[in-house]
Amino acid sequence: MLESFSPIRVCMSHAFANLVTEFGNSALLLALTGLVAAWLLATRQTREAGLWLVVVIACTGIIAALKIYFSACPVDGWALHSPSGHAGFSAMVYGGIAHFTRHRQRPLQTWLLRGLVLFLVLAIAWSRLALHAHSGFEVLLGLGIGSAALLGFVVLSRAQPLRPLPLWLVIPGVLLLVWLWHGHAVQFEDWLAQIARSLNLRTLWCASAH
Repeated sequence: MLESFSPIRVCMSHAFANLVTEFGNSALLLALTGLVAAWLLATRQTREAGLWLVVVIACTGIIAALKIYFSACPVDGWALHSPSGHAGFSAMVYGGIAHFTRHRQRPLQTWLLRGLVLFLVLAIAWSRLALHAHSGFEVLLGLGIGSAALLGFVVLSRAQPLRPLPLWLVIPGVLLLVWLWHGHAVQFEDWLAQIARSLNLRTLWCASAH
């Protein structure tokens, strides 16, 4: 009797993983990055706006470069073909938003938001495994890059933002963007693989690596 429900459970789990992974959509995260930068500029936090954009570009650039390289030269023994951009980009962007929304007079709100962001990022990482989009090592590598970028940003930015990013703007904004981008994922993965092929990196890099 229970076995008859197994396909239903698998289908529900797959549907839930698809929903969660939408929060790591690159197009959504790029839009959030732009909105945060716009808010920083509007509140005259120009130093943080510039630093925010530089660190996000560096984070995504490193992940993209590794995707191109491992697309040409996969490490089969480690199941490493493409670091998870969903996991890495999510850790950087959502972690950065948590950094900007912290409030010295509301420590409970700050810690609750940090816990929520941690749960969301880990859920996105899990969704990549559940959908068989990445191996465990690829997800961990993506998380590591995103977390390192976030740490660098927090260290380099001011200890306390001039004006905390309002939650009433963040949460509805994220949900609205998820709804708008639902089912319209940008296939950066395919583009990067095409770049690796067009540059003939398998011959140039893999041969020299061996």
